[in-house]
Amino acid sequence: MTLLKFKLTAMLAVVAWLCTYAQICVKPGGRVQMGNWTYEDNFLAAHPELSNIDTVTTVKLFGYNPAGAGARLSFGDQFTRNTCNVVIGELSRHNDTDRLWLHGKNGIYYTSHSGIDTIYYYDTSKDANFHFNTNVVADGVLLGSDSRFKHDINPVENGLQALDQLKAVSYKLYPHFTQENAEKFYAENGDMTDPTGKMEKDQEFFRQFYAELAKQPTRYGFIAQEVEQVLPELVHTDKSGYKYVDYIAVIPLLVNAIQELQAQLAEVKGDEPLKAPARAPQATGTDDIAAGLAVPALYQNTPNPFTADTQIRYSLPESVQQADLYVYDLQGKQVKHIVVSDRGQSSVTIHGSELQAGMYIYALIADGQEVASKRMILTK
Repeated sequence: MTLLKFKLTAMLAVVAWLCTYAQICVKPGGRVQMGNWTYEDNFLAAHPELSNIDTVTTVKLFGYNPAGAGARLSFGDQFTRNTCNVVIGELSRHNDTDRLWLHGKNGIYYTSHSGIDTIYYYDTSKDANFHFNTNVVADGVLLGSDSRFKHDINPVENGLQALDQLKAVSYKLYPHFTQENAEKFYAENGDMTDPTGKMEKDQEFFRQFYAELAKQPTRYGFIAQEVEQVLPELVHTDKSGYKYVDYIAVIPLLVNAIQELQAQLAEVKGDEPLKAPARAPQATGTDDIAAGLAVPALYQNTPNPFTADTQIRYSLPESVQQADLYVYDLQGKQVKHIVVSDRGQSSVTIHGSELQAGMYIYALIADGQEVASKRMILTK
């Protein structure tokens, strides 16, 4: 009898030890706890009025932190305790961050069915971009644009010329997920038992799902390969060779093009009063008063842009002794100099064959003073 009592006592001690140091605990309410739950047990013991506050949780994980923070679920090749290849848990094991950590060493994939319909993914083996294979709807999208984020800042030039070379198109996208891929998936998994008929219901659900995806709306945009010929910095190519256009970057070019058009329009409007007849001479005993009232003027070249020749009109009073027209490229290099000999309303001709295609700045200098400068675009 004494031996039996000893064995029972030993068994009870072992059970008590296992209960004390067990890593899985089932609470009376049916909740399963894993890990270091000592903190919560001590806390609830001190505050029994809160013992039923968490009645929804059915499985709770406690981590390394004394407060129970830092718990994680790890999947796959976890050779050592410090290796984290595929993990779901709290961001830090040492601090109570209350932040979800979703980690995949090579990336993260989100699917609605299987590998045949990846909704979005981030894969480090492909590129450093987040890919969405569906429309993205948001109340607002903000992009980092603070000057402190940037360097080598330069004004946009030549926006009108660049946009003039782009061709807008309408198109429809091929669906990323197709019924063909779904049927292939089911064919490869045809040996799966389906006693409740759920698999058949899933197949019908996804047939309708893929049929809706096939109804692609008409979209508008550019062809990346064509944009790359004009604005290569707006096109990004992934490791598989597929090309993507940075449509947001087109906005500054649009703004610059509008500003150029507004400047040209203002110059055209400002040209009208200069075409009015000069005022009649006043009774001052001289015939050149009207000419003395005129001031030097430089007008926008026409046509602009041009491919062959363009005319640059100007107005110079007879009192001007020396006048010169200079043409510069955007690097500030002088590419042409014309001595202007005519006075009054006149013009000079610029031959496109004498210059390379691009944007140029021309300026009129009268008696050592700049009258004005304008831009012109040569296309070939």
